[in-house]
Amino acid sequence: MAPSIQNLVGMTRGSTDMSSKHIKVRYNEATSVSLSLGRRVQLTFPRIPGGYLDLSSLRFSCDLARVAGDESMDTFSYSSFFRRIVVKSANYVIMDVDHYGEVATILEHIDTKNTHTKIDRVNRGHFLNAAESTAIAATYPRRVSFPFLEGTFLNCSALIPVDKLMGQLTVELFLENPARILNSSGPSANANFNLGDIMINCSYLTSASLDGYFASSPLSFHVDDHSFRYQVVNQPRSQLRWPSANTSLNKITCLIRDDNVANPGVPNNTANKMIAPISWTDLQQLQVYQNQQPWWSEPVLGTRLETELYDEVKKAEPKITDSLYYTDYGDAALARTQSQIPLFLCFSSAPRFSEELDSGVATSRHTTDAYMDLQYQGTPAGLANLSALSWLNCSGRIHLGPTGSLELDR
Repeated sequence: MAPSIQNLVGMTRGSTDMSSKHIKVRYNEATSVSLSLGRRVQLTFPRIPGGYLDLSSLRFSCDLARVAGDESMDTFSYSSFFRRIVVKSANYVIMDVDHYGEVATILEHIDTKNTHTKIDRVNRGHFLNAAESTAIAATYPRRVSFPFLEGTFLNCSALIPVDKLMGQLTVELFLENPARILNSSGPSANANFNLGDIMINCSYLTSASLDGYFASSPLSFHVDDHSFRYQVVNQPRSQLRWPSANTSLNKITCLIRDDNVANPGVPNNTANKMIAPISWTDLQQLQVYQNQQPWWSEPVLGTRLETELYDEVKKAEPKITDSLYYTDYGDAALARTQSQIPLFLCFSSAPRFSEELDSGVATSRHTTDAYMDLQYQGTPAGLANLSALSWLNCSGRIHLGPTGSLELDR
């Protein structure tokens, strides 16, 4: 875009009647909770007359303390505390991400740049290596604060008139098994973290201009909906199916891993337990089908597989080229090879314009499920225990339904 004359002569700023109020949405059922698979932490956003909840301002915050004394983070992301996150407007589910910790950690690591400050990384648990994770854990109790997964309902550019909704707007956080995300030198069955003084920090905006806008314009905006699928893929040639009925399936994140490694009995010093994908070199052939039609003109084969799959990754997640975890900017031991990256499949026709356009596959018009035909190279280690965790990134539209609650259309 050509510069305007104002860029040369000087710009004047407009004014606004908006004001903001910082709110702490506290969890009051207990002063602290320990990580435990399925333990629910529910928080309810308050009704503030004339207040609009700014979804881009949300931050989860808590005090972290060790239980056994030698615990540290294995996953390098505090988002892995959560096995599942559900958001409800009255009785309507408008966000439901199962195995949230895995997909959030994967995508956060892709978006963690070498230029990020240490305090920002530490607040989110994005440690450079096991030594830094152990050193920070020694400073607990420590206050941490981090956002939710970008693009979802809990982290997007939108305003919600909470006081005008029917029923309550709630967030349900289901906690993870500590054995899957922590390291312990013992290993100790008591290794755990306590999460104290739990809250979501957020901002509410008030404005006569906003009142006027929402009086004449219906509430409507798009979010990323990460729909989870699980399937065992323990045969030399397996078919991985992704049933869906969406208006725009944009991409799929797929983690094929050894379930025995990912689900230990107690926290141990096995590195990268939760997110340890099989090596791409363990794959011999891949082909994806949409409505029984091959997605690629030819299957991805043998020696071409690593290079061509990495091209798919860059198409789906272009930020990976600047990622601290997938480059050699910093700690050489941290930089992961192409073979340590989960599978990413991009189905958008115009991925560069994904913020403005829905250009994914309309699976709701298909008569059969999308699926991937995969063949392993020889017999990979742990073949009998391999499973695939897939998250279908679809475009979802949030709007105000006829009952006065928020609803999600996929």
